[in-house]
Amino acid sequence: MVLFLTYVAVAISATMWIAYWLVPLSAARQISSLRLAFFKASLRQDMRWYDNLGPGALSLLINENAEDVYLGLSKKLVELVYSAAMFVLGMGTAFYYSWQLSLLLLGFVPFMGAAAAAVFTLVGGDMEELRKQSYMKAGSVASEVLGAVRTVMSFSGEVAMSERYSKYLGKARTHAISLSTKAGAGGALMMAIMFTMYGGGFWFG
Repeated sequence: MVLFLTYVAVAISATMWIAYWLVPLSAARQISSLRLAFFKASLRQDMRWYDNLGPGALSLLINENAEDVYLGLSKKLVELVYSAAMFVLGMGTAFYYSWQLSLLLLGFVPFMGAAAAAVFTLVGGDMEELRKQSYMKAGSVASEVLGAVRTVMSFSGEVAMSERYSKYLGKARTHAISLSTKAGAGGALMMAIMFTMYGGGFWFG
């Protein structure tokens, strides 16, 4: 048993090293190539494309999209592989030792799936896009003002520019609070279903 647990510890250490060092490193290198490719593609655009972008919007656009891709290639990919492995191994072990208890607990899985789908629907979508757009507009205002700070000061426009920045930032904060509230409520619902499932398992077992 000690030798078996030693093998398990070595295997876990190796997989953790791959998951939390090699995979993020590979994702970071791919994101660097993606940023360079995006920048080269932006240089090939005509002037009308740049006219539709606000001041500083190009850098914010690159950073926002690159960050999303990085999370998808590193953290989310690792979570997907680990979750799939845990599901397969866990189901196999559970049915091997007690198929009756496993079937009982499986009855709660549709409820957890419905709760997870509701969380993803509420958190993602239009509200997340509105939050990103508000942050992008606030960043554009900041870049515009800092790039022409002498002109702003000469016309005494500090208060007006501060109000513009605060308006967009306030919208972003409102959207972020709404998203966090929905995510918290959905997470609480999932945890309630999970603990109910635990209770059913203890009652049956």
